Amino acid sequence: MNNSLRLALAATFASLLALPAGAADITVGLVTSMTGPGASIGIPYSKGTAAGQVYRDDVNGIKLKVEQLDDTSDPSIGTRDARKLIEQDNVDVLMGAGNTPITLAIVAVSREQKVPLIALVPTGNLPGDSGSWMISIPQPAPLMVAAVVERMKATGAKTVGYIGYNDAWGDLVYDALKKTAEPAGMQIVTNERYARADTSVTAQALRIVAAAPEVVMTGGSGTPGALPFIALTERGYKGQIYGTHALINPDFVRVGGAAVEGVICPTGSWWRASFRSRTRSARSRSTTRPRIRRPTTSRRAARSAPTRSMAG
Repeated sequence: MNNSLRLALAATFASLLALPAGAADITVGLVTSMTGPGASIGIPYSKGTAAGQVYRDDVNGIKLKVEQLDDTSDPSIGTRDARKLIEQDNVDVLMGAGNTPITLAIVAVSREQKVPLIALVPTGNLPGDSGSWMISIPQPAPLMVAAVVERMKATGAKTVGYIGYNDAWGDLVYDALKKTAEPAGMQIVTNERYARADTSVTAQALRIVAAAPEVVMTGGSGTPGALPFIALTERGYKGQIYGTHALINPDFVRVGGAAVEGVICPTGSWWRASFRSRTRSARSRSTTRPRIRRPTTSRRAARSAPTRSMAG
């Protein structure tokens, strides 16, 4: 099961342990992307939830039920789904969604209806009461990007190009890169963006190649996250390309093929990993090779970081 799903379900179960035996059933409303560009992330969330139900469908004698709706990778549909789950299906807690923009749309409904939301993706620090009814499970983008920048610095890179989504996730990664790269003595020479539904980023790749950065940081996720790797490889870019934990997905490797060979991403709570694809046969396989040393961000700092951020 997806690690973030394990944590999300564990958080849900833990919050229910305090309920007295014999309490009413608990209904969880899952909003995830079963179709659209976010499906490569949303479908594993759905399967992980189903696996969690098989593993444990009650806590302290309280039955757990799940109602699921497809947000079609669209924030407006995600908002509608959240309202339906709360107002018609009477769910006790929401869980989702498949990407940051949809989750941010659902947060508003969660707060308005006073129904807790377990966010499965990064959302950033929401001011005031905006995030008061939400807990986010994965690691925050600043923590993970800081580990990537440390790796860039160790290689002696002085210039970095950026390409990411033209939405909240792309902004989160870029802002984290800016806050860590510049103090580390690196200059960000491009800030290229694309939509999740785009089928080509050729123009953006040409501008990056023209700027000639020593390394490139990407702010994508799932299968659409492979586009910059494919375009840059086709245009002859030879520098190291980095990503975030939002890329670590079998379909990303399948779609990216040889172009994503050697991509370096942070993953897990402490470990840095090199995510490699095997493309010599029709059945592409991926391996994750943990580095022996941990990111410089200390365990204490990681614990104190805002509880935000897997897929974007």
